[in-house]
Amino acid sequence: MSNKVDIRAWNPQPASASSGCPSNLLYYTDIIIAFPMSVPPAEARMPPNTRYLGMPALHYSSEPNPAPPAESMGDVSCY
Repeated sequence: MSNKVDIRAWNPQPASASSGCPSNLLYYTDIIIAFPMSVPPAEARMPPNTRYLGMPALHYSSEPNPAPPAESMGDVSCY
């Protein structure tokens, strides 16, 4: 199965000192995956938790309390 997506990443931030990542490495703390044609079947995905440019979308973030509500991306680790 294939499904076209529009991916946007933003808000680059340095990783925490405990991550093991180089101090000059930045990572995106917010990512949106939007579905311009159709949303994948329910058994293949999580339900969209936001909209992006009018499209159903998933928003993932590592920021505390992001708006709109987002799924957690978890912690960054370079080990």
